[in-house]
Amino acid sequence: MSDTKKQGKHAASWDSSNCEELHRVLFEEAADGIFIADHCGRHVAVNSRGAEMTGYSREELIGMNITDLISPEDLALAPLSMDDLRQGRTVVKERRIRRKNGDLLLVEISARMLPDEKLLVIIRNITESELAETELRESEGKYRQLIETTGTGYVIIDDQGRVIDANQEYAHLTGRQGVEDVIGHSVLEWTAPHDFERNAAEVRKCVEQGFVRHLELDYVTPSGQFVPIEINATILRSTSGALQILTLCRDITARRSIEDALLDLTSHQEALLDALPDIIMEVDFSKTYTWANQAGLVFFGDDVIGKEAVHYFEGEQETYNVVGPLFRGDENVFYVESWQRRKDGQKRLLAWWCRVLKDADGDVTGAISSARDITEIKQAEAEKEGLQSQLLQAQKM
Repeated sequence: MSDTKKQGKHAASWDSSNCEELHRVLFEEAADGIFIADHCGRHVAVNSRGAEMTGYSREELIGMNITDLISPEDLALAPLSMDDLRQGRTVVKERRIRRKNGDLLLVEISARMLPDEKLLVIIRNITESELAETELRESEGKYRQLIETTGTGYVIIDDQGRVIDANQEYAHLTGRQGVEDVIGHSVLEWTAPHDFERNAAEVRKCVEQGFVRHLELDYVTPSGQFVPIEINATILRSTSGALQILTLCRDITARRSIEDALLDLTSHQEALLDALPDIIMEVDFSKTYTWANQAGLVFFGDDVIGKEAVHYFEGEQETYNVVGPLFRGDENVFYVESWQRRKDGQKRLLAWWCRVLKDADGDVTGAISSARDITEIKQAEAEKEGLQSQLLQAQKM
């Protein structure tokens, strides 16, 4: 089969049902809370785990700002770096969120920028992990039981990077059969070559400041498979005074897969929608624009996101009345013609086809619409009708 035919076959197989199923799996079966926020930080989508963690319903979370969930005391800490996000980096912070009932929950917030400047935010409850680390230091009697049952890779290395102690989960992360296969070995044996220098730099950093948090690097298994790992390390002092590093590791393949799949899906959809000559616009329940394709940005301007649709209306019109049933759950496609103000100030007549948007629970979240400029078409029709009228009048005379 030729490459062109293969590509055509692949494109044909990627239909709306695939997208919907992928969204359902990624959102509803994820163990972490997943939030998607617009460029202002307001939630436009949230999965059931996110609602469960915060104690709010999805309806309450939609439209809330991510900062509304952060404990007031933690808001004073360093915010997410928008520069890092725009450069494609994943930014990870530990923060406490205040649940609806007032309880505080220690979480790891992982944020990544999507191509349309929406934010993908993944929230993981790390309260139990933090407690486990504390208990490891406080209770020597629970030491072995905890490290073998926590589900997290555990390893202690010396100042040369050699493994002194580890659990079975850590051996599994490195691709080895058992703990005896890692004891006495250097961690460089399973660190991916492209991460050698960064790993060494982070070890020096750990020695200097006493800890390292959320270090992401790749391990490589004996078969050559790369496994993305997140590392949290703390300096220990043995009874002899020798420096040791306690490290907790976990496989973040699932999280990376979620991020990458959403990024790929979003990029694919963005490319398709930007290739269309028609204007495509999305509004939330308050009829505020939350997304636009390239044609929409060209027509309304780059600052359209965050503005209510009525801001661009020209003259008195019944547009909101016509599309009102959409926001009450009607799933029919509604057609309406509306005079709109283009970014250059010109008054243009747009033909809109509008359809409701709903979340996984069937609740209305907004609407998506396509529009086409029909100003010249209407003018031509009017001129034609005028000429026909004049001809009839002449014939009568």
